[in-house]
This record gives sequence, C-alpha cells and structure tokens, in this order.
Amino acid sequence: MKVGIENLQMSYGKRKVLDIPALEIADGKMAALWGDNGAGKSTLLRILAGVLPGWTGKIDYGGKACGSYLKGVTLVHQTPYMFNCSVRENIGYPLRLRKEPEKEIVRRTDEWMRVLGIDALAERNARRLSGGETQKTALARAFAAEPELLLLDEATAGIDLASMSCIEEALRTYRAQKHATILFSTHSREQALRLADCVICLDKGKVRAENEFFTDRVYSTGD
Repeated sequence: MKVGIENLQMSYGKRKVLDIPALEIADGKMAALWGDNGAGKSTLLRILAGVLPGWTGKIDYGGKACGSYLKGVTLVHQTPYMFNCSVRENIGYPLRLRKEPEKEIVRRTDEWMRVLGIDALAERNARRLSGGETQKTALARAFAAEPELLLLDEATAGIDLASMSCIEEALRTYRAQKHATILFSTHSREQALRLADCVICLDKGKVRAENEFFTDRVYSTGD
C-alpha cells in the first residue's frame, strides 16, 4: 500500500507536534521512522492508524482517503495489550472478530507462531510472558490479520537481542510474503540502516532530509 501525506499538522493545545508538508512511502517498502523522544514518531503512527483525532491535512492510502481503508492498517504498540487468555487465542482474536473460518484462523495462527518461534507457548496465558515473548505474540497477532500497512511503535525497545533478531527477520518474511508496506519507529540508527529500505527523520515534528549519519539513505519529501 502506497501512503501519501499532504499538509499534515497536529497540535496539543498551543504546541504543534507535527508539521509535514509532504511525505510518501512507496508500496511494499519498509521504512524506518527515526528521531529523538518528542520528535512526533508515536503521534504520526497513531494518526496513520486512525486512532488519534484532531489533525488536519490529507492522508492517502493506496488511492483511498483516511477513514475508508483503515481496515487494512494495523498498529503494534511498544507495550501491547494482551487479553487474559492463551497466546493462541490472543493471536486469533482479530480473525474471530472478522468471522474468518476456523480452519483459516488455525492456519494463520500456527504459521506465525512458528515463524516467531513461540509455538511452544501456544497454550500459555499471554499475560505471563516475558517482554520479548509479548512482542512476538503481538506481532504474530498483527501478521495474522494480514494488514497491507503495518505500523510498529518501538516494537523492539527493551527486549533481548535474540528476540530483536527474530522479530526483524519475521518482518522481512512478512513483507516478502504479503508485499506489505511497513513503517516502524526506532531510536536505533543501526536498526534503521539494517532493516529499512528508507529512513524518515523526524525532528520536532518536521521531516528532515539533512542527516550526515544516514547520508543518501535518508528519504524525505519534507522541507
């Protein structure tokens, strides 16, 4: 899904937290959203996911305006919510809401538990998982829903290196299988360069193209 942004602005009271004249993420690309705390990364992701009102501007989702295509968008939070039930049931929950056939729910759940290495945890209560296991479960739940635009807000922050490596490889697998567009926020320059096709640098709510560290891999149509 190609994502286009025009004249996007968001304020909290008198403080403007986002001011993006133009930004485009190409269909099927994996883009990193990089910046310091307070740069506006989480705000932008929540707006794109359709869960944060009050902004002005235009967002285009593959030729469709915001509000008409949000069922193809999934956001994974840094601290994801787990229902008080098994890992398997947590992953299948969105599919049951959509009334998917039970065989399809089982197939997708089993597939992504296997890819993320949590199949042995299938019957464990999801609220009793470690940080890395929780993030893997949240990501498996997102993958199972098969979004065309997957948004991740610091999804690997504070977890062990093995879990981070597993999640990064799973993101590559999902993108390759589903030709999905993925936008993930990160504080890690190394992760941005390692994982992303392009890097969007946010600085105090504005997209910046000038960043010596990222050199020609920085991507921006902002100011």
